[in-house]
Amino acid sequence: ITPWLRYSLALFFTLMIVLLSSKAGLLIWIFVISVFSLLLFFIEKRRREGILLLTVSSIVFTILLISFPHAAGRVSQAGLGSGTNPGDSLRPAAQSTGERLTVWKAAGTVALRHLPVGTGTGDVKDALLAEYRIHHFDQVLEKRLNAHNQYLQTTAALGVPGLAILLASILFPLIASLRRKSPVLFLFVGSWALSLLFESMLETQAGVTFYALFNAVLLSACDPDPSGNPLQV
Repeated sequence: ITPWLRYSLALFFTLMIVLLSSKAGLLIWIFVISVFSLLLFFIEKRRREGILLLTVSSIVFTILLISFPHAAGRVSQAGLGSGTNPGDSLRPAAQSTGERLTVWKAAGTVALRHLPVGTGTGDVKDALLAEYRIHHFDQVLEKRLNAHNQYLQTTAALGVPGLAILLASILFPLIASLRRKSPVLFLFVGSWALSLLFESMLETQAGVTFYALFNAVLLSACDPDPSGNPLQV
């Protein structure tokens, strides 16, 4: 892939993320640009290109936020929310943050209550809804929200063993990316791990298929082990 195509795609996807006004997406964008710039600067010794990428990306990102006030509002409201029942009078961004804090609190309570083996996959939704009902979290109860955090969701449903398997599914490819010096795999797995903080991605078939497919493809595309052994982490 040529440098011009690479940066054109970076600008295009930056625009798409800003238009989507996703706070998690914006956080992951910062992670990807920062890691890639550091990679260029320290690992590949292309310091000028690394500084240029970080500078231009920051300028373009700021211009886009100014050009699209709704996206800027999502960023400015990202820290609001007390973890109590979100009110109708809050802005959508603040309400969204408040709802997440609410369901995280409830999911954490359920997970702790059912340690070490969890509620079971068939009962976790009922346990969450019961917790919402106890604390009068009426809005999230009406929407029947899941934990909106895969780590909490898995711990509540499958306990410590489930959380250990989930973390292993992230750590093994991450270690492989470092051993095989694959920045693309590292960025993919890192972005996935961050995404799981804000959504229960594995609760849908689309999320499971997405990670299974791209994780397998990127792992198989890694450079072979210097010792000549098959790919292993």
